[in-house]
Amino acid sequence: MVFTIMPPEHLASWHGNARMAVGRALLSAGENGMTAAEMAFVSQQHQSNLKKAAEDLVDEGALRYTAPPSQNGRRGRKPRVAFTFSEGERERFEELVSEEMSIGMLGVGTQLVMVDAEEDPGTLSEVLSRSDLIGNLAWAAHVDGSNSEIWLAYEGHGASDESRDLMAAFNAAELSARRSSVGKLAAARDLASAEDRKRQRIEQVRAQLQAHRPNPPRDR
Repeated sequence: MVFTIMPPEHLASWHGNARMAVGRALLSAGENGMTAAEMAFVSQQHQSNLKKAAEDLVDEGALRYTAPPSQNGRRGRKPRVAFTFSEGERERFEELVSEEMSIGMLGVGTQLVMVDAEEDPGTLSEVLSRSDLIGNLAWAAHVDGSNSEIWLAYEGHGASDESRDLMAAFNAAELSARRSSVGKLAAARDLASAEDRKRQRIEQVRAQLQAHRPNPPRDR
């Protein structure tokens, strides 16, 4: 089962990898416009794909054409047009990027419900289509591996009760699921420091045991 996170309706124009690449490139340009070639250089994507996406965004009103930047003596054919955000669209795209960055993030207290993605699709979809259960969902992810699971995260004041309600619904539908809570977060450097401290304590204990070990008897 594949889940696609869609932008809100007023941001639907930006759905798609090429369109998102166009928007991110234009954000990096500040108030200036960018040509398709410049967007391709910034995003490391194919110029023709970005040009087509940008032109479609112009047709939908999210972008507008503007004069291309000066060549400053550079040789080669001068681009005919550049692209820039339409009025108010930069702020709307920044909103989308901000929301996208929070997807998959964990915080202390985040409640996770993990359900087997290989369960009956009809039964699974029936539970996940209930707005009373997923209306306050923070994010969802399809995690593939030895076990394919769908992770559903709740955050905030009612997260614990909401995750329990979803678990109860999965159990009632006889779907295999489990529930966890994030108790502590640590940076990688902190984890490495903890391992170093653990290793030092082990070495100290070994040294103490070695110091108190009785000497072997001498041969007479």
